[in-house]
Parts: sequence; C-alpha cells; structure tokens
Amino acid sequence: MTQPIIVAYPEANTVDAAHQNEIIVSIIFKLQPGTTNKYDDSKHIILKKFSSQVISDERRSYLQGELKKIYHHMLLEYYDPTIPDYTCLSNFHKREGEYAKNWVEKPLDQQVFAKYELGKSVGCGHYIRGCQMRCETCQKFYPCRLCHDDEEDHDFPRYKTTTVKCNYCHEEQPIQQNCRHCNALFGSYYCDKCKLACNMGVDAKPNYHCDGCKMCMVGLRSESKHCDKCNGCFNVAYFDKHKCIQERTDCIVCMGDLVKTIYGRITLECGHQLHTHCYQELIQKGIMKCPMCKRFLPTENDRDWVVKWQEKNYSRIFIPIEYEGLLVTVNCNDCQKSFPQHFHPLYYYCPDCKLFNCETTPDKMPQIVMHAQFNALKSKYPDMRKPRHVTKKDVEEVLLDAYKIEPNQVEEKLGFKLDKDQVLILGKVLNTMPPTIKELKHRLLTGHGILEIQDEEEEHEEEHEM
Repeated sequence: MTQPIIVAYPEANTVDAAHQNEIIVSIIFKLQPGTTNKYDDSKHIILKKFSSQVISDERRSYLQGELKKIYHHMLLEYYDPTIPDYTCLSNFHKREGEYAKNWVEKPLDQQVFAKYELGKSVGCGHYIRGCQMRCETCQKFYPCRLCHDDEEDHDFPRYKTTTVKCNYCHEEQPIQQNCRHCNALFGSYYCDKCKLACNMGVDAKPNYHCDGCKMCMVGLRSESKHCDKCNGCFNVAYFDKHKCIQERTDCIVCMGDLVKTIYGRITLECGHQLHTHCYQELIQKGIMKCPMCKRFLPTENDRDWVVKWQEKNYSRIFIPIEYEGLLVTVNCNDCQKSFPQHFHPLYYYCPDCKLFNCETTPDKMPQIVMHAQFNALKSKYPDMRKPRHVTKKDVEEVLLDAYKIEPNQVEEKLGFKLDKDQVLILGKVLNTMPPTIKELKHRLLTGHGILEIQDEEEEHEEEHEM
C-alpha cells in the first residue's frame, strides 16, 4: 500500500505556549473497493495530510462544525498527491468537460474525499508564523497586524515593518524569511513588499503578491487577473463574466473589514460582497438568498448543485392534504415577477429564472381567477416544476426515488399495503424526510400513523361488539 504524504508544518512543542495556535489539518482519502459508507473510518485510505486553516475566535464555531463533515473532493482518477492540493483541485475544475457534472453520484470508491482534524502549530489565530512583528508606531511586538489592531487604537503600518522577534530563540532582528540566529523558518512564503511571512504551505493557500491590490493574495498567480475598477483579483476563467462594482469595505454578513482581511472574499451575482467563510456558512445552513437583496445567493461554482439539491427536495415533499388545491401569489426575488403557484411547505419555483427563490405575497386575488392564471402559466411553461400531491402514484414514486422501494415491495419493506389511509399517513411522514427505511418505519410506528390507525380500528370493533 502506498504511504500517505504528510506535509510537515511547524510543531507547537518547539515554542512557548504563548506562541502556539490551533489549526485545522486536511486529510485527503479514498475508500476501500466496494465501500458504500464514506463515514466508516475503517474503510478510509489516507492519501495526504496538510495544514489548511488557522482557528481564530471569529471562525471557531464554523471550523469546529467542519470537523464533523466529509466532503467530496474530486474523482480518484484525477487526483495526484505529489502536487499541491490547491493546484490539483484547480486542474480538476479546468477539465470539467471530461466528466459528468454529477460526478459525486459515482460509486464512492471512485472518488477522493476530504475530512479534517485539529492540530497545533506555531503562530496566532490568523497565521502560522515563526516570528512576531514590531509595530513602528507603538514599538510593541505582536504575532500579526490583526492581533495588533484588535488591541491598539491605531492600525499596524505593515509596509513599514523593519523588525521581528523569533518565536523560537526570541532574537530581535531585521525582517527576513529565516532567523539569523537559530535559522528557524518564519514562513515558507515571504513577501518583502507586504512584509508578510506565512507558513501555511501551498497545498491549502498558495500566495502571490498583486501590485494592483497592493497586497498578497491567496491563489495561483497564473490563474488570477486584477481588475482596476473593482480593485480586486479574479480567476481568469471568470474574469470576463464578472460584473464590475465599487468595492465594499465591510462584509454583508459579519460586517467585518473586507479590505484588511486575510480571508478570501466573494462577490455575488447581485454585486454584494462577503467573506468566503461567511458565504460558506450561509450555504451550509441552507440560506440561499442574499441577506441584502434576497437574490439567489449561490455563485457560479455552487449554482448547479444547489439547484439540483433544491429540485431533489422539492420532488420529495407533498402538498399537505388540507392545502390541496390552494393557490397563492408568489414573487420571484430575482426577476421580480408575480404569479400564482400551488401552496407548498418548502419552495416556490420561478419558471422564467428556473430557480426556487420566490416568496408569497399578501395578494388576496379570488381563487377562481388565480386558477385561470395558473392554467395559462402551465400552458406557457410545460416543463414547469410540478409539486407532489398525496396520491398513491406520487407516494410510490417518492418511495422508489428516496428509498429504492418498488411498488410491489411496499408490504414487504414497510409491513402494510398502500390503501387510502396509509397513503395519507405516508404523505405526512415522508414530508419529515426520514434518512433511511429504518427511520421511516420508526416514524410510522411511533405516533405518525400505522399504530394510530390500528388503534382506531380496534376501538371501532370494540364499540360494534358492545
């Protein structure tokens, strides 16, 4: 078996506790042949490990949540652990025409995954770094400019930095990449223009200096292009598509600074800007609307999978029987058009934008008028997404799609026949989206239906006998 590649990072036990920090270590792995559960650690074959994030106070809750997750990384045939992971991922996305967009649905043993663990290194809550920087204004040493700005009433003049103190031997000296006394590495990446030393490595965060931005950026220089109007760098693949906007100075989610930040930033299609990690948190919480204007949130890289995920959820949720036939007026947050739709407990679909990004309005138009408009809408958009109704046909389709239960297997798998009462019960229980057949049966037998129906039948029988 090929040995995993362990990319070394500074060890915390080589410095005083005051100069240690917590980090996230990425673990890239594949699965043993035939594995069907990516969460089974015993089936994981480690390919590579490397430092990828530093845990700061403002990102602690988000990063701790990441420790519980496993992500689809790429297809196994495209992965090469001998090159930096960032470059490998970039190359994979460049070749997206060679493989299906739904590659995550391929057998698990044909994919590569990413998971995370905690680690300790040298530096602060913002950088892995082997030295402290002296502020030329107050003459105090701090682990980084951000740590300084959190404590002092003035900004750290980073471009004027001349002196650092080694975290290993405590020698004060002119700023450089290695300690002149003990030869410790201050940063595998060093920029003399920005006076930046960083030891994160090229697997997670390669750096380059942009003269237009007047700072060091995360990414590959060969794949980045500066926009003077936006005063920012963009991936060359999307540069011609981006909309030039005036730069914001604060994130629309956390209100943190977007200019001084060391974290990546994203410009949404609506033009609003936010930190990359704030964007990721919104997506992971299922918030798919811009917090400012409510337009569809996911950017180009996430748009396809989010829409497919929403379509999948929409196709599995039933209109509650008490709302059957009820139409409501909805307004699309993207095109601003209003139109009638079936009442739905989850989403409303815009046939023009082909997005689930609509909200109900207080319009009290008579139902007979709304039905006439809705029929005209269906004629205009024959491929418009149709909601599920609590019918035997729709229930059978959801059981097949979600749980691979064929119509002739219902009695065998669930223990009852699909008569009218059980269809109504299953419609309610399926709306809670049980993750497995076992959980589906559990919810059916504990307060959601079958036993309740049986109890009612037994009561009726007892009354008849009396």
